[in-house]
Amino acid sequence: MHPVINTIWARTLDQAGGLSSHQGKNFCMFLKGEVIIYSDLYARPKLARGDSLYFDGAKKTRVCLW
Repeated sequence: MHPVINTIWARTLDQAGGLSSHQGKNFCMFLKGEVIIYSDLYARPKLARGDSLYFDGAKKTRVCLW
């Protein structure tokens, strides 16, 4: 696993470039703000500071600001 800090700017799925997938597993911990997770697999959960998410990168997903 390679730790990375990312800043999320997109507020819509279109701004983010649609759903995306890649090889590997992902662990996300949200340090501030609120986001919504788009996926073709499950309902759109809203996550906020302190929440985390682990998912298979091969499944199409995208994270956007809430």
